[in-house]
Amino acid sequence: MQHPIPLSELQESLRKFCDPKGPAPARMMAARGMIPLGPADLLTVLYVLSFDPDANVAASAKEKCTSLPPGIMEGALKVALDARVLDFYADKVQHDDALMEIILLNHATADETVARNAKRVNEHLCEIVATNEQRLLRSPEIIEGLYHNRSARMSTVNRAVELAVRNNIQLTGIAAFKEVAAAIQGELIIEADVEQVALPSDVFFMDSLRIGDALEQEIGAEGVEAELDGEAPSSMQRESLESEISKMSNAEKVRLALLGNASHRALLVRDANKMVALAAIKAPAVKDTEVVAYSRNKALCEDVVRFIAYEKDWTKLYQVKMNLVENPKTPLPRALSFLSHLRANDLKTISRSKNVPAAVAQAAANYLKRRQI
Repeated sequence: MQHPIPLSELQESLRKFCDPKGPAPARMMAARGMIPLGPADLLTVLYVLSFDPDANVAASAKEKCTSLPPGIMEGALKVALDARVLDFYADKVQHDDALMEIILLNHATADETVARNAKRVNEHLCEIVATNEQRLLRSPEIIEGLYHNRSARMSTVNRAVELAVRNNIQLTGIAAFKEVAAAIQGELIIEADVEQVALPSDVFFMDSLRIGDALEQEIGAEGVEAELDGEAPSSMQRESLESEISKMSNAEKVRLALLGNASHRALLVRDANKMVALAAIKAPAVKDTEVVAYSRNKALCEDVVRFIAYEKDWTKLYQVKMNLVENPKTPLPRALSFLSHLRANDLKTISRSKNVPAAVAQAAANYLKRRQI
């Protein structure tokens, strides 16, 4: 959002306190809250002065912004202030739930401000955001923010996504929206209720996040590597995570795949439902080490292997190319296209392998012969 408010937009009575060309003592007094102003005007003046060209005035205004009495803040933030002022204070009070709620409920608050905060507010404030369907439809970025917020209830996210799907809105900010939309189809959507008790789906999702995070801390980097290959040693945390995931719907698994860590994805990429597996491989947090492991895993569904094979950034990695050539689930044209990039000793191995398609083995042998001429 563009900051600050041009002086031309301020009330005439406030300009003398904010005009950078005016006397510095007057601006400093205003920055320290020593000018008799109403709460709304005070917040506006402090906002403008926080951008003052005089560093001392700006510093005083910023300090005062964060030390105003709660009563003044509450009264002022309920007023239809300029959206830029509300956006400014949303960052200042983000850890004060009561004040954040006032800003989120203020109709003058910009959709952009709500969308930015939807990513980081707590569970209760997520419910406040999600109940304003008019905003959600007007600014789908708010739904995307809620979806990516780990604090948002699964049931809340389901309602918001279902609203978007029902209104043919594409949530381009969700990496695997095709899978998300498919997973939500046909599920029972609970009506919005800010005070409702958490549903089983909410509990399963939150528990899975928590257990997966604990598992990753327990097993460390080496354990995660083993997880990716499906060779992790038995662990109570892992068994608990598998148990929680087994209770989850496809919509819950898809969101867990997108928001979880490598341990979550190591389980979900192997899910029997291909849209869950695809969501795991499409997660923004997927690392190169995961891709290397998945590309050599012949047990994964063909859709996951195909997705890896056509992802340009991943197929720049030599080991991924090598693994895909040896993986029989790689589309034949892609496997053949990688052969020209392989070293001679790897071509020799592939040409003699009984575990790759005959066409790949023969093509590897031909490449090897041409290089030896």
